[in-house]
Parts: sequence; C-alpha cells; structure tokens
Amino acid sequence: MAGSVNKVILVEAYVKGASLPELSIRFGVPLSTARYHVLKAGVLRSRSDGVRNAAEKGRLGSGFRGKRRIFSPEHCGNISKSRLLWGEANATGLSKNLVAISNILEALTKAEPSMW
Repeated sequence: MAGSVNKVILVEAYVKGASLPELSIRFGVPLSTARYHVLKAGVLRSRSDGVRNAAEKGRLGSGFRGKRRIFSPEHCGNISKSRLLWGEANATGLSKNLVAISNILEALTKAEPSMW
C-alpha cells in the first residue's frame, strides 16, 4: 500500500460503507490494492450489496436517460447547421437523384410528344 496508508483504517472505512472506488481515491491506492486488502480482511461485500450501496448514495444511474435537457438557442442553431452540413456531405440516394430526376422531367415536358 502507499507508504502512510494504514490497512486497518482502509478496512474500517470500507466496513462503515465506503465503496472500493471511494477508498481508492481517498487513500490514493489502486482499486485492485484496496480490494485485495478488504478481501484479505474478510469483509468484502457481495456485488448486490455494492450495487445497493451505490444506489442508496445516488451514484447508480444512467446519466441523462429519462431526464429533460435544456439547450440554449445558440447550441440548437449550431446543431442544426452541423446536421445540414453533414447531410450535404454524406447525402446519397434520393436527395442527389432528385436533381437528376427533375432535370429529366423538365426535358421531357419540353420535348415534343412524339419523343415519348
């Protein structure tokens, strides 16, 4: 472990409810080292207990899923512009073919009926 970190203090913090990632950050040791010493002390929680603990602390979630985000008008304008540029750069199929089709239809409408 890191020079001044006491293994007993680390294990006590874990028993009091700290998670392994919290211990790793708090004591400045790798996550695997914190887990090793907690496991060696025989107090390692099960995965379900760890997930339950994280949920109680509000650290379990899926980011912004299900939450409404508010964007500034400037941001919305930038997104719109970038989507249009992306569309122009990556367009295949109908959008490019419409120009060719409209040119053909225009030529046909101007042509004599005998050409049809």
